Amino acid sequence: MSTPYSHIASSIQKHLPFFDLAPHSEFTHLIHHRSSGVDYDQYATEYSRRYWFRNYWKSVYFFEYEYHPPCALRLAVNQQEPFHITVLGAGSGADTVALLTWINKHVPFAHVSVTLVDRSKKQLELAKQCIDRAVPHLTETTCSVKYVHADFKDWIP
Repeated sequence: MSTPYSHIASSIQKHLPFFDLAPHSEFTHLIHHRSSGVDYDQYATEYSRRYWFRNYWKSVYFFEYEYHPPCALRLAVNQQEPFHITVLGAGSGADTVALLTWINKHVPFAHVSVTLVDRSKKQLELAKQCIDRAVPHLTETTCSVKYVHADFKDWIP
């Protein structure tokens, strides 16, 4: 039997073409010999291809076995207003997809509003593709997602 997490991961992998691309050799060299940060706009696709599923499954493990999001989230089920989640440095959305899947599994009927903030426009575009692919499978949760292209140091909610 497939878990909700593996079902969503499979859907994302099957329908998003950037996961089929071979890594760019310059990116591979950069990751192994980096002395400065990664240019996520330039290497967003390669970075996601290499690390998205690794980060997703780490987040799944974290939410399922290490840390259960606050009990306050359970209260969101009975509220008229959505429970707000802000993800700073959202990247390509692996941890957000894992969290939304956890909420769908453990807090039925929750209504959540998610804001993703990242300085890389390309990473946010990839996050939107992944989240758009996951949301139809979140049948127990209503969620709205907002994408903000900004460095979180300068972002004002």
